[in-house]
Amino acid sequence: PLFRSHVLHLMTRFESRSHLLPPMRLVSLALSCLLLLSFFASSRSIECKKEGPCKCRSDEGVLDLSPLQNTSNGPIFKGLFDGTYYYQYSPCEDFSNSLCTNAAICQTVPGSGSDTYFNCGRASKTTFQTSDVTGFIEIIYEGGDYDSGQKTNRSSLVSCICDESIEARIETYGDGGTLEYDFTLTSKYCCFMKVGVTISVGSLLLMIFLLC
Repeated sequence: PLFRSHVLHLMTRFESRSHLLPPMRLVSLALSCLLLLSFFASSRSIECKKEGPCKCRSDEGVLDLSPLQNTSNGPIFKGLFDGTYYYQYSPCEDFSNSLCTNAAICQTVPGSGSDTYFNCGRASKTTFQTSDVTGFIEIIYEGGDYDSGQKTNRSSLVSCICDESIEARIETYGDGGTLEYDFTLTSKYCCFMKVGVTISVGSLLLMIFLLC
């Protein structure tokens, strides 16, 4: 919003002095300012298109969680505790063990005699979206065990938080009774890897000042 306001301010200045500029220069400057304004408007909302179970691509670059995949095909995150239940999480591949079958996220419900386990989502059934509130990329794992009481399948939502200084840290918040389990994954792998030619904010501001 700050950059957009700045561009609008410069366009107002440009309009006030436009009568002093040659016609072709007017056209060139007007088009340049409109293109820059369009760039800032489109960059506010990130659409990340799925390229794999834990990988997506946007104009910002590529988000890829595959470095967090356990090479032994088991869950890399274990013993996650939300205060009541325990979870295991494999970001990119479904796993099967004595607890769950074909699950990316497995929940353990402690019992007095024996524990109960639920599949809370599959890596083979992921979708990507951008949070309207936080702007974070969210990975939704669907296709978990069916609950006959609520007549729905369990699923999980993992919010990806970019932090270049952290390998991986995950927190779980349970489901609040909805059977959609919430997690946040803070990791350097939640940061977009730049691909191709990129333009820094500083370069864009310089372009604005020079052109407008």
